[in-house]
Amino acid sequence: QLVKLTETEPFGPSNADVVKVSSYGSRQVQPVEAHDANLFIQRQGTKVRAQSYQFQQDQIAASDLSVMAEHLLAESPAIGMAWQADPFEVLWIPRADGLLVAMSWKPEQEVLAWSRQPVAGNGAVECVTVLPTPDGDQLWAIVRRDDRRHVELLAPMFRAGDELAWACYGDSALTYDGPETTVLSGLDHAEGWSVAVLGNGALQPARTVEGGEITLQSPVTKAVVALPYASTLRKRNLEAGAPPGSTAQGRRKRTTGLTVRLLDAGGVRIGPDLDNLISVDRRTPSTPLGTPEPPMQDDRRIPFWPGGYERMDQFWVRCDTLLPATLVALIPELTVEG
Repeated sequence: QLVKLTETEPFGPSNADVVKVSSYGSRQVQPVEAHDANLFIQRQGTKVRAQSYQFQQDQIAASDLSVMAEHLLAESPAIGMAWQADPFEVLWIPRADGLLVAMSWKPEQEVLAWSRQPVAGNGAVECVTVLPTPDGDQLWAIVRRDDRRHVELLAPMFRAGDELAWACYGDSALTYDGPETTVLSGLDHAEGWSVAVLGNGALQPARTVEGGEITLQSPVTKAVVALPYASTLRKRNLEAGAPPGSTAQGRRKRTTGLTVRLLDAGGVRIGPDLDNLISVDRRTPSTPLGTPEPPMQDDRRIPFWPGGYERMDQFWVRCDTLLPATLVALIPELTVEG
């Protein structure tokens, strides 16, 4: 609600008009300021709205930002939110069932995207906040696993030129930097769990934590140990060339090849479904033996694509290692029936 003052009398309870802005109502979740709007959760907890002033209409509007992915909050209502403005504009929303949801929002670039962010180890995110740091805003979260709660923070994103040994794409991760060793301890928080290991920038076999420690396959001086998670993308119903005046939508089509454009990526697999994934990693002759392959920075073409003609074409991309994986584009080669 807005308070509108009259111009002829001093301010007081008798000369203030309360103007109703909207009838949506809001949930008992602290709103956040993002770009030129105030973001709030609607009363039922199933929608995120952006409240902003519309100059042309001279009114306050509260547009629905959930319309592109209504199911994500309809499955379980939001119980909190935090806005991370730097390095990426992301609204983090924990749900009542413990799943963390992310909304990437950059209105000046017409970017609005929603995603699920499940936490490894059957973790349930109970609350989130964002704290400023010299390197940008940092997400902090309270994560419950079984009967224990952990305070965890989001590690910085891997960027070109960073040391691959410190790429951290796992949950509840710890790092090691010291003398060469094959035994890493201090892992009591992951007791009994299978953990992924990145040693000196190279992937090592998974290990199960026993007595708060693990024994590695080969010695390391730098390591990241974390609960692994899988990043998955599904792309469906691509548009493609068809006879003049028509569309490929609804027509039977067949993918004959695919080019994957990657940036700072490793451990990427792609296929028509999760049971038929093809690895796009390959070791180049210029990489010295005994050193990890640097992240991929180019196009990788898959010349023979499994599958035949179908109306609902789809592509699955998956990465379940501790390596970074940024997908820039999927460039398919399609044959469309006339």
